[in-house]
Amino acid sequence: MEKSILPIPTHLKNILIPKGDKNDEFFVAGDIACTCGNKEFYLSYLGAYENEIITLCEYEGVFYLAIECKCKECGQVHLIFDDNLHGWNGFVCGDESGFEGYEEFPMEKFKKLWKCPKCNDEHHEVSVAISSEGKEDFLENCEDTEFSEEDWVNAFSWITISTSCKNCGFIDKTWIDYETM
Repeated sequence: MEKSILPIPTHLKNILIPKGDKNDEFFVAGDIACTCGNKEFYLSYLGAYENEIITLCEYEGVFYLAIECKCKECGQVHLIFDDNLHGWNGFVCGDESGFEGYEEFPMEKFKKLWKCPKCNDEHHEVSVAISSEGKEDFLENCEDTEFSEEDWVNAFSWITISTSCKNCGFIDKTWIDYETM
């Protein structure tokens, strides 16, 4: 029996370290670790913060939600999720959103550093869980397109990002809990 390949998107391949025994072709969960080995980050988000939830923001008719983390040790920045680039809608249907990149985007207006809601500290550990409809579903739905068979890992259906404050230990298991289809 062929071992199933985990649905780790290409952009997370070098930083998502799977953990647990529930990982398979349809689900993967793990911790984010910088390529330098460090697991402590400054988190920032591009979006709106409403009712204690990070949501999409809108600019000139296009919606945005992006999460990145900056390694506390080496300073390397890792993009965890961008709604306009990742998941089913961003990767497969991206041309339909009107997204044309960030060249003209007012980053200073929408990008915010995340601070712990309990102690206001900026240092966090990050975990990610990704759900996928699987390789076969991707191949059926993307037949006769420019996508290759290996692209299925980038067309995931759901992402959950959890944070753990390094100062006070506050855990938010669903800091970002977002359907990408």
